[in-house]
Amino acid sequence: MNHKTDCPKCRSENAWFAKTRTDLLVKCLCGYQKVVFTTLEAVEVEHNEPPSVRLPRIGTHLHSTLSCLASIEPASSKEVTDTLIFMGNTFTVSDVSSYLMMLRSRQLVEVVEYRRGLPGGSTWKLTPEARKLAGE
Repeated sequence: MNHKTDCPKCRSENAWFAKTRTDLLVKCLCGYQKVVFTTLEAVEVEHNEPPSVRLPRIGTHLHSTLSCLASIEPASSKEVTDTLIFMGNTFTVSDVSSYLMMLRSRQLVEVVEYRRGLPGGSTWKLTPEARKLAGE
């Protein structure tokens, strides 16, 4: 029997609980899979560690996008794109929107104002976890 839940990684509603003979798992369409608890004979083992949050590697498009947003936040997808272009990058608003969504799935940025499909795009800011990792 499968029950829907929110994914801890991508925060979508595409996750579900799946039970095997010994484990209860959380699975998601984004690829996330985690054992919630295990039953070994008469012993139950709970797995409760929080998902790890890491900054993207320096020199990657994700790092450039995150660094740019950190310097001008809160900012729309278009404002981040314009700033990156001014800094010499060749990104489109579509590229930056994709990078921001990837950063969101990694719990590094969050949406302040959701404006998908509208001129300028959504407004974004860093999460407290991202600030902590960046040393702010």
